[in-house]
Amino acid sequence: MDLGEPALKTSFSSSPQAFSVLKEGKKKPEVFLACMANPAYANPGAGEVVQILKDEKRVPFLVVADTHLTETGALADILLPMATYLESWNLETRPAMDLTPFVSIRQPITAPLGKSLAMGDVVLDLGRRLGGDLAKAMAYPNCEEFIDRVSARIGGLAAGGGIQGLKKEWVVIQTGHRPSYRSFEKKGFPTPSGKGEIFSKRLQDRGLPAMPVYEPIPAHQDLKEENLSLTVHRVNVMTPELANSKWLAEIFHTNSLWINPRTAESRGIREGDSVKITSKAGTLTAKVRLSQGVHPRVATLAEGLGHSELGKIAKAKAAKTADLDSSLVWWEKEGNGVNPQALIPLELDPIAGGALWNDTQVTVTKA
Repeated sequence: MDLGEPALKTSFSSSPQAFSVLKEGKKKPEVFLACMANPAYANPGAGEVVQILKDEKRVPFLVVADTHLTETGALADILLPMATYLESWNLETRPAMDLTPFVSIRQPITAPLGKSLAMGDVVLDLGRRLGGDLAKAMAYPNCEEFIDRVSARIGGLAAGGGIQGLKKEWVVIQTGHRPSYRSFEKKGFPTPSGKGEIFSKRLQDRGLPAMPVYEPIPAHQDLKEENLSLTVHRVNVMTPELANSKWLAEIFHTNSLWINPRTAESRGIREGDSVKITSKAGTLTAKVRLSQGVHPRVATLAEGLGHSELGKIAKAKAAKTADLDSSLVWWEKEGNGVNPQALIPLELDPIAGGALWNDTQVTVTKA
């Protein structure tokens, strides 16, 4: 069975890079798969990302595979309910501190909820449905059977009892292995010359500095007197993925804009005032918290809040469910905070391609 070549084969090292290309509209995928990812919330320029995903001229078909109905999932043509890592099988191997190869196993501690499936089982099922040689290569009833068969083909793993040995011991370490240090002396570096390069011809060919040089950040140099540099920080009990955790959300469910008292005084702003935060990407409203620990030219917002999807707890909505705690969301009137990614433009560092998380200029005025 010949499935043909994909229309768009360009690879990207990050999701923001992919969306910067989709924004231009010069290239488009046939299918966009967001697997356990939520770019419509977590990417810079979140509002812009939503518009890109809604535009069928840019993204003709959107498939989202996730454990919750996320902001991205709400836009999907097909939504695949995924099992969590606690409900999935997997073989894992990572670089060991002592350079001794090992393989460990991840076993489900409970059955997947409802009709959700682990990604491994989804891939096997798709392979069978596509038929032909792909179906023959994926002729396994489930991921556990696949891991069992793969284990039998790996010498050291098979000698350790394969999947049964892993189930018993959790990890199989390659015995008799002698660690190899300073491997770069034999294999070289992943550069055109194979050496550690100070002068980069690849950067030179792109019209960029070929040698390490200091260049001031344009957004900081061009910072207008009335503007502040917005930074994003993280609170120790909250991340974008944990906003639906009821006990953590009870601790931290609203994020204030932190600014310096001098900055607030010059704008007639006091502790607890509502302010309007505006950038070229969008506008948000939040309450102010004053802190001497914030630079006078900086404003900072915690990430992880401001969800429009994900679940009742993430949206600070009380509900009657089998979990009695879900009706006790006392902070419903306080809201669920704001998402700072909505203020950060979809712009990339021209050299490395990373998102400009801390270069956003904003104005802060009383709401």
